[in-house]
Amino acid sequence: CQPYRGEDLVFRMEIDFETSVLGAEQMVTLPTGDKLSVKIPPGVMTGQKLKLSGRGGPGYNGGRNGDLYIEIIVKPSPQYSRSGDDIDVEVPVLFSLALLGGKIRVPTVDGAVELTLPKGVSSGTKLRIKGKGVRKGGSPGDLFAVVKVTLPKDITPELKSAIEAWQTTQANPQMEVEK
Repeated sequence: CQPYRGEDLVFRMEIDFETSVLGAEQMVTLPTGDKLSVKIPPGVMTGQKLKLSGRGGPGYNGGRNGDLYIEIIVKPSPQYSRSGDDIDVEVPVLFSLALLGGKIRVPTVDGAVELTLPKGVSSGTKLRIKGKGVRKGGSPGDLFAVVKVTLPKDITPELKSAIEAWQTTQANPQMEVEK
């Protein structure tokens, strides 16, 4: 009898966003009941397959075992989004801090960092934090803090009068009439 190589097997594995960025070692239980440790490299994306040689179906008549392919599925993050090796995170900022500037804490996949917010920053502005993106290969990607200016729910009479006084000094392009 001739030896035959075992069947290749495919196993799907869900990982969280942070694991896809930083990498990790995780225990998985295969449909066969076998448990094994899988090293997930940093930067892995949904659809990528990790190959574990010889961990597939058994060979026949002395043939070698097949390979096991682990297809990665990255669970979406409610906080982060990824574009290549860069990561975006939306950061709510009080309108007063957006006007005056100051320090804010920005969440990253491996802990919050402090960032200086420039004066007069608008919603949608992206502030770059070098090296806090996906860490695969030679140089890591960047993290972009996307500013989302938030307004207070309670407007005190003092705040209202200060804003009204300031507003009278500002040009309003919607109110100007073309000549």
